[in-house]
Formats: sequence, C-alpha cells, structure tokens
Amino acid sequence: MSIENTGSIPFYVTWIGIHFQWEREGYFFQIDYSSSPVYLDVGEKKSLGAIQFEVFDTAVPGENSYYLEIDYAWYSDGEFIEDSWNTETFRLTVVEPLTVSWEIQEETSTFTMGESLHYLLTVKNNMNTDVKIVSYGIRADWLPKDMYEFVNVNKVVPPGSEEKFGPTEFKISRTAEEKWYNCSVIIEYQYMKNGGWTQIKIYKPTMQYGIEVVREESFISRFKEILGFVGAALSVIATIITLKEKLKRK
Repeated sequence: MSIENTGSIPFYVTWIGIHFQWEREGYFFQIDYSSSPVYLDVGEKKSLGAIQFEVFDTAVPGENSYYLEIDYAWYSDGEFIEDSWNTETFRLTVVEPLTVSWEIQEETSTFTMGESLHYLLTVKNNMNTDVKIVSYGIRADWLPKDMYEFVNVNKVVPPGSEEKFGPTEFKISRTAEEKWYNCSVIIEYQYMKNGGWTQIKIYKPTMQYGIEVVREESFISRFKEILGFVGAALSVIATIITLKEKLKRK
C-alpha cells in the first residue's frame, strides 16, 4: 500500500487496517504505526508496506467485499487532531481450496451385484500454498450413512498444480437392492501453514454419478434360456425334416 498527501497540511498515518466480508464487524488485518507514525508532507507519497491476510474457512465462495480504514492525525493550533477515513468498497473472488472432477471409467451405468466399477479423480490446488491430499473415498447408499471406502495417498500438490488419482476400484455390494444409486466422493486434505500442516480438512465435490444395480442372472435361468433357444431351433429343424419327407412322398 502507498498513500499520497493531496491536502494542504502535513499529517501522520497512525494505523491502517483492511476488513474483509468474512471477518466479524470491527475486526481488521492491520499495521499499527502509533509508536512511529508515518509523516507525509503536502504532495508527498510514501509506501505503507504490505498487509498479509487470511481467507477464513467461513468465507463464502464467490464475490466478497473489503475496504481499508486509515487512522491519521495532524496539528492544528498546537493541538493534535485525530481522524479516520475509509476507502470505497472493493470486491475480490474467493474460490474453493480445491477443484475436483471425477468420472466413472466404465462406459455403462448399469452394474450387476458383486461387480466392480473404476473411478478417476483430478484434483487441482487453488491455494497459494502446498496442499497434501491425505486420502479420498467413494460411497453409494448401500453403505451406512456418511461411510466411504477410503484410499490413503498422502500426496503433495503444489500451488496451481493438479494431480490425478486412480483409476480406483469400487465393488458393488452383493446385498445391494436392484435400483439406482448416487455415487459421491470425498477428499481429506491438509495445507501448509506457518511451516507445518494444518489439521485434516474435508472437501466434498457436489458432482455425483448415478448407477443402476441389477441382479446377476443365475446359472439355472441362463441354462433355461439356452435350453429354450435350442428347443426352438430343434423344433424348426423337425418341421423342415417333416416337410422334406412329405415332398419326397409326393
């Protein structure tokens, strides 16, 4: 940040702060100059340094507002007068920490009980620090509520990079009902902060896949089908033979 005195008298900057929409009212990321105020003469421009800020987990993805507040003071008739000034409201866009896409590798959406499907995840790190993908998992509603089948990876994804995980096998339960199920995935991750990894955080992509589970045909039903086909074929052959015999007699 820098500031320029475009007024008619010198002044001192004593404090500057920046307030973001995701902070409680009255809270700022700040620099306190009160012990050593920054003096600006008329027409003078000075740098005020940089303020580092953090996007809280409570921030809503999308547009977020922010503004700067500056405390300053000047002398008038030997008296030190203090005042503050707020900038206009600015906006920035908050993105999700991760961008995750995933897909089921099979070309069909219908699976028999006991069969396996395979899925592939692509994870992009949108943060400006390293992210470690601790594990990822998949679930369908034949599993108990909030239960996933996890795969441990502990893979570090640098800022702005993306990494693929899989294809990973997911077996259809033999006790699943014959119906459509939604499949969803989950990612457990950490990110580097102050020289160490944060506690494990969870990210759930909104994208889901629908799969149909059907019962596998038994050997007996398949055998009956084969017998039916053979029986029909033999019946046709018998009819042809009978016709030949009749033609011969004629």
